[in-house]
Amino acid sequence: MKANSSNSSGTHAVRDTSGTGKRKRCGGVPSMTHVPSHIQTSMRDRYTDKVHVELCDRQPTATSAPLKPEATINWRAAPNARICAEYDEGRLTAVEVLKQTTVAMRTYSLRDAWASLERLRRSGISPNTEVHTALISRCVAIDRVEEALQALGEMRDDGALPDAITYHILAQACRRHAMAEQLENVYAQMHKDGFARNAAECGQFKKGKQNEDDLRKFTATCLRKASWEVTTACLVQMREVGLAPDWQVRTSALDNYPHERLVRLQPGEILHELASLGLMTDLSDLGHLLNDCETLGRPDLADDLLREAAMGEQNIVKAGHGHDRNNETIDFRHEALATASVGRYSGRGYRAAVAALFKFHHSRGAIRPNTRFHVSLSDPDVKIVVARCMREIGLAPVDGVRLDGTRNLGWLECGGAAFVGCLQRGQIDVALSVLHEMGEGGSFPDVDACSELIRRCFGAGRLDDARAAFQKLVISEFEPKLALCTAMIEICKQYGHGAALHRTIDALLCPDVRLKPGSYFALIAACQWDMSTGLQGKIDPLVRAAVANGVLDPALGYREAEDVIVIEFSTEANAGKRAEGAPQTAVTPYFEQAMFMYHHSQGYIKPEKKTTYLAVGPEAREAIKRVMRRVGLEPEGKHANMLLEPPLTLRPPKASLM
Repeated sequence: MKANSSNSSGTHAVRDTSGTGKRKRCGGVPSMTHVPSHIQTSMRDRYTDKVHVELCDRQPTATSAPLKPEATINWRAAPNARICAEYDEGRLTAVEVLKQTTVAMRTYSLRDAWASLERLRRSGISPNTEVHTALISRCVAIDRVEEALQALGEMRDDGALPDAITYHILAQACRRHAMAEQLENVYAQMHKDGFARNAAECGQFKKGKQNEDDLRKFTATCLRKASWEVTTACLVQMREVGLAPDWQVRTSALDNYPHERLVRLQPGEILHELASLGLMTDLSDLGHLLNDCETLGRPDLADDLLREAAMGEQNIVKAGHGHDRNNETIDFRHEALATASVGRYSGRGYRAAVAALFKFHHSRGAIRPNTRFHVSLSDPDVKIVVARCMREIGLAPVDGVRLDGTRNLGWLECGGAAFVGCLQRGQIDVALSVLHEMGEGGSFPDVDACSELIRRCFGAGRLDDARAAFQKLVISEFEPKLALCTAMIEICKQYGHGAALHRTIDALLCPDVRLKPGSYFALIAACQWDMSTGLQGKIDPLVRAAVANGVLDPALGYREAEDVIVIEFSTEANAGKRAEGAPQTAVTPYFEQAMFMYHHSQGYIKPEKKTTYLAVGPEAREAIKRVMRRVGLEPEGKHANMLLEPPLTLRPPKASLM
């Protein structure tokens, strides 16, 4: 071509005389004969870095205007024009031209890359996969991800098929730019063409250009929320290059295992399938499946898998599942359960396995109140899991107690059994610490064991410890409070510590102590239980404290109905904050007697005026009769005060008694 020849657009190219070897243009924009169907370019000097490409629709629709025919690029000025001319003259082969274009395209501007692609076509050379991949790489390098995706369509139009590297470049670009929808489309096409998501990385690893850790990390990322088919393809790809999945890859892969396969296949088939993919190598892997069984509400599947894992060809769990029947212990440490250690393993999966194994042992009656559990100190979460499982079946977990009274943090045992054992060995201090630990978890030993602790404290002269333990139990959620209070009174009488009992109740009457309703009922009843203790004087301050704290109703069951005084003995009448809809229940007979004596001491019960006493249940009626006779009132007879049931319909009280 002559240096001053004009092109179809009227612009001229002149010879370069500066010695740079570059062609210069005079005037406007060079002529354009073709542009890829998906772009429209705003032409500038092809040697400047400021190249702007305006994206259009990939294909014109039936209602949209067709692409303008003049939207072309200057393929004649493409950087690979010289080697294409040599090919036209027969001095280079097509393979050589494609190879040189692929290598050089990595340094081209984006417009030059498109021009080079068209120049190949003009010479009758079909751009191959490597050339198109180089073009896509150039698009991605300057963050033209959408254009790179459209270049993928050009590749197929030229009859070239994308390879693993092509898809890898596009997927990484979509992930880097948070293009989730486009990333899923790339992955879908990649899977359709038979490429695993980690195929390119595995290829690099096989060539020695990628290390094991990076490949595993990349594969774990690819498997997040992937389908099982995609997961299988990635694992097979790793197997083909001789690389076993680590705990991160196994965790991501097992998260994708379909629940329908878990239900449909036999346990042996499931374990064999996963083992062939390098997944079922450790107890932590099995734990993922067991956790899925629990999610599905199928504990029977978990049991079958555990049995198969211990007895089948995989042999993942040791035969006894950690249970030592002779010593009543269950070992949940990894080295005691797993047949082989894989170094670092999935903590989440192992914790799921521990929970499933606990339920497995419990379903077979292997867990009793005196069973002790060996937990791992290296993984504190395992101890938390075992403690949670213990609470679910009604066992209060506490740290282990050795025979010499020292605590063993590597063990858990039932608090009640540990508490009784400490008392039997005379270890009062340890028993108090176990009581405190159980209380923090919201559970307590039975009333007999608690009473025995108080008795032993009194016997050893440890009055302060006895009072502190009693107060702790009364203030807490401990249920059998009346039995505890009466036991405390008996113990104080036995050891001659009546003054200590009075000081204990006085301490509970402090303004900063807020007792539960059951605590007030129990204390008031206990003070009336034994007249020889002289605790009747504590009833009045206890009642007033209960009313002040909103536990007892200010009227204390006292009502006026027409010309009759009505006193009702029930929780419904006496409770200050009764739960809505709760049934009317009877209070203890001793509490009824105490409330009767309280009303009598306040002058509200008068022999000359008829009074109706409403009590719930036969025991309550008999208790009221006994206390009426004690104060000289006749519950039966012609002139007796009346005792009626059911309760009358009453008007609200006229005034509070407190």
